[in-house]
Amino acid sequence: MRIVLDTNVLISGILNPDGNPGKILGLLINEQIRLVTDSRVSDEYHRVLKRPRFRLTDSEVSVLMDFIDSVSDEVVTGPSTLTANDPDDQKFLEVAQTAQADYLVTGNLADFPVSEATGFSIVSPADFIRVWIEYQTKKSGD
Repeated sequence: MRIVLDTNVLISGILNPDGNPGKILGLLINEQIRLVTDSRVSDEYHRVLKRPRFRLTDSEVSVLMDFIDSVSDEVVTGPSTLTANDPDDQKFLEVAQTAQADYLVTGNLADFPVSEATGFSIVSPADFIRVWIEYQTKKSGD
């Protein structure tokens, strides 16, 4: 299963490993899902992780980015047929569409269009965890 993570989900998972975003990071750590990024998404992750309010050292940011690189497939995107409500989020749609990701996971559903034509689902972290549990239940029942 391939997913695109909005930056807010990544940061939430790092700051609160017990919440749903943290569970998603756990799935990445255990190689149960794969993250899809492009250079713009990686750059945003890096920029946000370096914000003083998160109090991460350069070394910690470097370790986190190395981890992200290790669990990611980087794609080169083209223009999307979809438009995000927030232009800063357009890159996430483009990555999801180009990579044919299964899910785009975001804490800001209002920033993304709802469309049956996306080829992927746009879900909250809680919804993704529910889908993951259902997927695992079906898989183990086969």
